[in-house]
Amino acid sequence: MKVTRLTPDRLIKAAQSGDPQAQFDVGNLLWNGSPDIRRDRSAAIKWYRESAKGDYFDAILRLARIFDSDGEFAPNYEEAFCWYKQAAELASPYAQYCVGHCYAHGHGIQKNNEEAAKWYRRSALQKPPGFSVAQHALGICFQSGLGVSQDDFEAMYWFRRAAEQGLALAQYDLANACRLGKGTPRDFEAAAKWYRAAAIQGHRAAQYNFAVCHFHGIGVAQNHVEAVTWYRKAADQGQSDARFNLGLCYRDGDGVEIDWPQAFAWLKLAADQGDKEAKETSAALADLMTREEIEQAIQLCQHMSKTIEPKVGQ
Repeated sequence: MKVTRLTPDRLIKAAQSGDPQAQFDVGNLLWNGSPDIRRDRSAAIKWYRESAKGDYFDAILRLARIFDSDGEFAPNYEEAFCWYKQAAELASPYAQYCVGHCYAHGHGIQKNNEEAAKWYRRSALQKPPGFSVAQHALGICFQSGLGVSQDDFEAMYWFRRAAEQGLALAQYDLANACRLGKGTPRDFEAAAKWYRAAAIQGHRAAQYNFAVCHFHGIGVAQNHVEAVTWYRKAADQGQSDARFNLGLCYRDGDGVEIDWPQAFAWLKLAADQGDKEAKETSAALADLMTREEIEQAIQLCQHMSKTIEPKVGQ
């Protein structure tokens, strides 16, 4: 079937006649600009508002995002919340999650953990498989007793639902639950499986824990070479414990050849992030190193500091 696209002039006429989709499309033209239309984001918002009056979902959600986090305008969290709420009432699982997030953090509305859990649940229960981010958030509510009664079994249930949809955060929390036996019998093999699932998506804490599993043979066959591989992935993302353990591996020759300059460099990076044990260990190692090795280590540190920046989260 051939689709006919309206010219800007005809699109504007359709918008002026009250067509919500045309109003939204005109808003997009003004927001992004085109060879025929000068970019005017204030005018775009006016058209998004007209479209939203007709309950046009895309316009409602666009307004929520603009007032929530768009860098060109000062945030208006109260208005963002109102638009998220309107989209949520139209059964958007994403908007329902956002409403829950607003209540959980007092973002444009008074903080209310009970309301947060309620909206997370509405999103999580949307027609199967449900919204994974809301499922994970609901799991955190049950894990911490925020807005609901604390219940590790219920937390485990929601973590698993989100993890099975591929959400790395949920896979990591599910792995921790399996390792610690919270809400489920302790199962190291399952823990290693879920750490791996999150690790291959780049979750640095999961990469570190998966490395620990390989180093000590927890839930997987002991393999120091594999451990070094995953320590390195996490260390490259700024994970302090991974940097410390990687330094020990290079110091002792676990999974790699002994390389004291490399060992010192990784230990120093961990120490610079506030790891006291890494500071003491790097100082002790320096006492055993030659001047040439120390100079090489310092050069490595300088290079790593420029190319590998510590990250927050995960």
